[in-house]
Amino acid sequence: NPDDAYFGDKIPTDACTYDSNSDGNQEANWAIEWQNSHTQGIDWYDCESAHSQPLNANQKAYAAWYLWARLANWAGEFAADASNLPFVEHVFPNPAKERVSFQFNSKTPTSSPVNILIYNVNGELAVKYTDVFSTPGQIISIETKNLASGVYIYQIYYGNYKGQSGKFGIGK
Repeated sequence: NPDDAYFGDKIPTDACTYDSNSDGNQEANWAIEWQNSHTQGIDWYDCESAHSQPLNANQKAYAAWYLWARLANWAGEFAADASNLPFVEHVFPNPAKERVSFQFNSKTPTSSPVNILIYNVNGELAVKYTDVFSTPGQIISIETKNLASGVYIYQIYYGNYKGQSGKFGIGK
């Protein structure tokens, strides 16, 4: 449950029932117990949940949101003011031939390390580029002439912060 109580050794079911007294019967329900001791509309939200309880549906929704946010490159941390973070404004040319360039916004701090990782569509690392920003709005160009034609995915890291990712093409 959300308070980290463990029910895995009490024969839990999808309906959130469990065996509270080790007699082999699931006569208790951890979700209903938790809901009854917490405030609806603040700690949990009432919703339809097939074969389960609203609290279980809430937890599944939070897990799905977290997964989708991470897949969309959220670093898993909440930034106090994301408007101060650097980001790529433009990737050009697209498709690239000899070089691909990344133009960063004017909020790019100087003396800040940046790593650009470029993967092929098989998920194999094709290029790892490391630099230190020297000017706001800097353009970083990476040689691509030794890479095969195709679609590539880039991921950008600013120090320990995972920034954005995107894709570009290489055409020969």
